[in-house]
Amino acid sequence: MLDFFRRYRELLVVAALLVLPLLLYVSESKEPAARGPLDRALVTLASPIQKAIVYTVEGAQDLWQEYLWLVGVQEENLRLRRKVLRLTALEVRAQELEAENVRLRALLGFRARVQSEAVAAPVIGVGTQPALARTLRLGQGEAAGVRPGDAVVTHAGVVGRVVAVGPGWSDAMLLADPSSAIPVLVARSRARATVRGTGDLDRAVLEHALRTDDIQEGDLLVTSGTGGVFPKGIPVGRVTGIERKAYGMFQLAEVIPAVDLARVEEVLILLGSPQGTAPAAVGMSAGFDHAKGSEGREEEAAP
Repeated sequence: MLDFFRRYRELLVVAALLVLPLLLYVSESKEPAARGPLDRALVTLASPIQKAIVYTVEGAQDLWQEYLWLVGVQEENLRLRRKVLRLTALEVRAQELEAENVRLRALLGFRARVQSEAVAAPVIGVGTQPALARTLRLGQGEAAGVRPGDAVVTHAGVVGRVVAVGPGWSDAMLLADPSSAIPVLVARSRARATVRGTGDLDRAVLEHALRTDDIQEGDLLVTSGTGGVFPKGIPVGRVTGIERKAYGMFQLAEVIPAVDLARVEEVLILLGSPQGTAPAAVGMSAGFDHAKGSEGREEEAAP
């Protein structure tokens, strides 16, 4: 008998696995009162196995449903993140347009008060070399009537002057350039002086101010109208750090420019300045490497 089971045990196991489910199905299909001892024994033995199978299948289904839900949540989060990024970009763009609108309104308001012909221009580049950092590339040129020597301003005050012109562009030297010298008046006392650049965008110096002139801390400096470049009365800056010695003809002071030269985005070019008032210059292709002559800017040095 043992030899028989050893020889055919695989077949016997397969037969049992096939027969047991059939017997279990027959037993469970009977009414409880009609079940015999064998039926009850089969149902009792199969019950834990059935429960384990049911729990396993239901657990697998739950895991699959949770996986699908998490995938859906992840996709929804990704979609919402993209939407937030788009809305943020639109909000930033709207804020930029609003700020640009405010600047252009102020520029147009200033243009209406200027007597000379003028053209608005965006800043499209800056000097790329340290020595030329006080130069801006503007988006208007010969086609708009711009010429070397034309004044460059904003609604807040003086920016500088045009030093080179192309068909659709022009280069402007800022008042911060050490070669820039602008005749000014003290708005309060009408004393005359000259504002000269130092190379720093946030600082200039006051020169040729007589030691006896009435100049005080915080005084507003405006263009004097002499020199043939800037119309009279455009703000240049405010006086700070006055140095008045007990001897000598002149007093010294620092000047804070009226315009934040590091953040200029749009300007107004005042057309009609005399031809040839700016030194020879080359364009941005040479890194704003303007040649500095002995004429063209110094004619404004003496008020």
